[in-house]
Amino acid sequence: MGIKLIYSILNLVFRIIFPFNMSIANIDFYLLTESSLVVAGRYICRLVEKCYQQQQRTYIYTDSEKFAYQLNDLLWTFNDTSFIPHNIYEENPNSMALVKIGYTKVDLKDHNDVLINLTESVPAFYKTFKQVVELIPSDELLKTAGRKKYKFYKTEGCKVEIKEQS
Repeated sequence: MGIKLIYSILNLVFRIIFPFNMSIANIDFYLLTESSLVVAGRYICRLVEKCYQQQQRTYIYTDSEKFAYQLNDLLWTFNDTSFIPHNIYEENPNSMALVKIGYTKVDLKDHNDVLINLTESVPAFYKTFKQVVELIPSDELLKTAGRKKYKFYKTEGCKVEIKEQS
């Protein structure tokens, strides 16, 4: 028997014995009109603002230090009438801010309400969050990466919803 088959059988047996869902409750895919996540920065900020207003502990996971700092700067300036306290996780992992931006694999045991994943793959730590937000730009290569993530989450038994950018 192949390793994948054995893993699938064990996974099925485990789900029968322990019928509760060990993975997160919700994965929300937002289909964007913008061609890249950098261009969609203001939309990302609005999502973060909504999470903050609901007092949700939010981790924004990026694929690079440069993009993390771009979002950091944008969160400071995107709205003249409000402020979202946040920090770069790698600078201060013990910060009490509800919103953290990071670019390395981390263990956020008590900061696990919302993961906004801005990378092209599913991070290994996604199961520690109650909700994952995936933003899918209109670029064809990024849509392909989004489809792969969608299939992965469905295979894992997650509840997946697709939403249009509003």
